Formats: sequence, structure tokens, C-alpha cells
Amino acid sequence: MKYKILISCLLLTLPKVSWGQTTLTLEEAEQLFLKNNLELREQETERLVAESAIQQAKLFNNPELSLEQLNLWSTQSQREGEDTAIPPFIGSFGKNTQFAIALEQEVRLGGKRRKETRVAQLNHHLLSLKQANNREELLLHFRSLIFEKHYYDQYQQLLNEELNLLQQISDAYQKQKELGFVSPSQLLRIQAATYEVEQERLENQYSGSQLNELIHSLMGISLAH
Repeated sequence: MKYKILISCLLLTLPKVSWGQTTLTLEEAEQLFLKNNLELREQETERLVAESAIQQAKLFNNPELSLEQLNLWSTQSQREGEDTAIPPFIGSFGKNTQFAIALEQEVRLGGKRRKETRVAQLNHHLLSLKQANNREELLLHFRSLIFEKHYYDQYQQLLNEELNLLQQISDAYQKQKELGFVSPSQLLRIQAATYEVEQERLENQYSGSQLNELIHSLMGISLAH
């Protein structure tokens, strides 16, 4: 019970993320996580594309220029009596070339443009809502990992203190046993309790280490082993 109270008190402080000589606050760690999250970056790209689609829907389409009826070796009758259709490219090459240029411009009525603009705006709005919702869910999950790691760290300190105390008691019992003041069974109970705490400490240390690697990976930081 006393350990639960101690842990609750320790968890009142905001956790921090450290690697090497660098220490980040909770807010700094969250910002780094959001910056390096690939899913959020992809959604931001989709939102920017949707935003540009709104501007595009408001504009007229670009005119299309096409080359048609190309005739490299037109006759004089086809050129309606003209000796040369266009200036030659090199020497006399290309002087009998004949072609036509077509210019097309799609004209969209105002109602159609407004409809397409409204659809683009709705798509942009939906993508923004999806991105904001996903951002909050990912941030909440990341924050829970940070606090879970903080719990492992604080609990590890308590286990270290308890293990140190049990080892001192075990050493004292060993001396008392040699003097005949403590029975072997009493010493064995202390040694068994020490072993159990040591096992729990190692398991907690391993779980905290695995979680620490995951947190740094989510922030885009690689830990040197």
C-alpha cells in the first residue's frame, strides 16, 4: 500500500524524455513525435493537395494548343500556289511543310464552377477533420506511452531501494545465524524475498527499456547501444 502511495506522489510530476546528454520536456517530445510521424505527414500532403484543388476549381481551365494536319511534303496546289509554306529549317528541308494549329478553351458556366469549388471545399474540410482527429488519437497514445515509461522509472527506483534494504537485512541475518540467534528458516525467508524483488526489478527494467526504445523510435531518434 505504501508503495502505491509513493508512486502516485511521484507521478504527479510531469515526465521527461532523455537520451545521452539531452533531456526533452513532455511538450517537446510530443512536438518531435508529431513532426516525424509519417501518417500525419501523408495526411498533411493530402490536405495541401485538396487546398490547391479549391483554387483550381475557381479558375478556368488552361487552353489546349494542338498541332494538326501535318504534311511534310505538300504540293504547290495544296499550298494554293505559294512556293513555300513556312521558312525551311535547314537548307531546303521543311520548306514544303504544311500544318494547322488548333486552340481550344473549355468554358465552364458559373454554376458548374461554384459546384466544383464547393465539392473541393467539402473534401478539404473532411480531410482536415480526419487529420485533426487522427492527430489527437496518435498524440494521446504517445502521451500514454510517456507516462507508462515514467511509471516504470519511478517503480524501478522503489524496487532498487527495497532490494538494497533486503540485502542489508539478509547480511544481518546471516551474521545472526552464525551466532545462533536466527534460525536457518528465517534466513531463507529473507533470501527468498530478496530473490523475488530482484526478479521483479529485472523484469521491470526490461519492460521499461523496451518501451523506451519504442518512444524514441516514434520520435525519429535512434538509441546507441
